[in-house]
Amino acid sequence: MTRRFVCPLAVLPLVLLVLCLGTSTLTAQTGQFIRGDVNDDGGVSIADLMQLVSYILLGGDPPACTDTADFNDDGMLSVADPLYMISFLFGPTAPDPIPAPYPDPGYDETPDSLSCVGVLDTGPSGTELPHILTFFGETSDDNEDFAIAPGTELVAIPIRLSANSPNEISGLAISLQFDPTIVAEAMIDFTEGAPEDYSADLTISHDEEVLPGRAYGYIVMEFLSPIDSPSFPVDVDQLLGHLYLRLHDDVAAGTTFTVQFATYPPDVAGAPAIRNELAKLGAFGVVYPHTYPIEITVRPEEEIFIRGDYNRDGAVTTTDAFALVAWLFAGVGAPPTCWDAIDTNDSGTIDIADAFILLQAQFSPDATYRPAYPYPYQ
Repeated sequence: MTRRFVCPLAVLPLVLLVLCLGTSTLTAQTGQFIRGDVNDDGGVSIADLMQLVSYILLGGDPPACTDTADFNDDGMLSVADPLYMISFLFGPTAPDPIPAPYPDPGYDETPDSLSCVGVLDTGPSGTELPHILTFFGETSDDNEDFAIAPGTELVAIPIRLSANSPNEISGLAISLQFDPTIVAEAMIDFTEGAPEDYSADLTISHDEEVLPGRAYGYIVMEFLSPIDSPSFPVDVDQLLGHLYLRLHDDVAAGTTFTVQFATYPPDVAGAPAIRNELAKLGAFGVVYPHTYPIEITVRPEEEIFIRGDYNRDGAVTTTDAFALVAWLFAGVGAPPTCWDAIDTNDSGTIDIADAFILLQAQFSPDATYRPAYPYPYQ
């Protein structure tokens, strides 16, 4: 499976409401522009889609150059424009071409009622601080020893976003790079995290089968009516989703490799670059977060574990908690195959305290009682 697209069926009636929002008087074209560059930063990205949705669907502020918002160059501004932009941005292969002028600045070749006045600003409009996009969390303490065994099932690595001040995010793009001779399969999944918690309208991801050595994904929080949750707050440590990895069977133990956040330069003429960026609905600016990669070590499967994973199925659940209690106090069930996994407090001995911690982790929201590292990831 190479493409994951999540969108409620309500998009169908929305498509039928392609209504013209443009003016009716022909206006002389007095300025250069890039079609689709709604926020006027020199490129077409998720931030332009957020601004286009705000203007077309929500009656937000218009761009300085309304011609930039006429993505399909039909002379009017309508729902068709953000739909066309979605197909352009989110497709894994060569998209339908954008009508000129694109990708270089120029004048509108089609007379219409839209206008473009002012001076094109192709400089970067984004800022970096205080946003941080990384694996696990802001600090690297928990991922320095992250390991994967060759040829195992897909292993989950959390992707997180943090900020030092209150912010809201309406759109987000993630672009990852890795060594395809080591990684056999990679995918980004948003089914656990902020997009699901706040009911994102669109989540789209592509994996290494489409672009070898690459995985990328998009989040669009609000595109469909009713506009009920246009963004999600950026907490100190906000889970966005997971990167799932599987290695080739023949990768040697001891091998190290890095997964990093990196802009995907287009390899097809006319295709968009995929940048790691954040955008807010209705805001013209874009945020380029600080990013931190993860270095992964390849180790034999028997050396890797999740603390609390009694049955060694790659996740800690109530099944593990009950299995530990049954074996520890009643001698029921098979003995553990990984003693470190059931030493939940990392004391070096297995006793009632380990069972208590594992039960608390499953049934209590109190974060005080959690298994020691490595938990909840291997």
